Amino acid sequence: MGYALSLFISFYLFSGSTTSIHSGQVVDWAKYYKEMKRQCMSTCYQITISSKAISYVGRKSKEVCPWVPSNVACAAFTRTVIKRSTGLLFDRGSALVHWYQFMRRSRRGGAKFISKTNNLIPGDVVFYAENGYLMHTGIYVGRYCGPVGNNTGKRVAYKDAVIQNSSSEKRILSFSMREFMETQGQTFLGAVRLAHVNQ
Repeated sequence: MGYALSLFISFYLFSGSTTSIHSGQVVDWAKYYKEMKRQCMSTCYQITISSKAISYVGRKSKEVCPWVPSNVACAAFTRTVIKRSTGLLFDRGSALVHWYQFMRRSRRGGAKFISKTNNLIPGDVVFYAENGYLMHTGIYVGRYCGPVGNNTGKRVAYKDAVIQNSSSEKRILSFSMREFMETQGQTFLGAVRLAHVNQ
């Protein structure tokens, strides 16, 4: 928790938070740390999920998710990222299976649904639809500068990056969410933001 908290404080201070430290201000560090920890409990999942997803870019799918059939590769990746970054375990299955599991979790306050792309933050789990059917999922990481991940050596700079398991290339790749939807003919269905909740 200490490492996640330090990452959160750095993230929070540079994101325009209302809780900030000003030059020359006398700070009650015990009170400040307590407040940061309180806020961290609802957001450090996002930091760890986003960081873990980025760490897999370029890796072969079977290295990250060795048990996965190709038709559920995208959901297997998000499941793996969530499990390894937060300890939360969701059932194996398709993106649709995960969608229903997130719905159940939201009833206990453990997940929040995001309906608009401009409300996304790094670490949100995004879902895409095609012709009204849920088709695909990935991890939104926001601003991303790094490799595509397909061994071409190409580097990209996205403002709306999503890390996904590509069943066609059998690797974990980075995509611009807008460009991905345009090329694949898919639409943004919604996103899920995980939160701490008493199990």
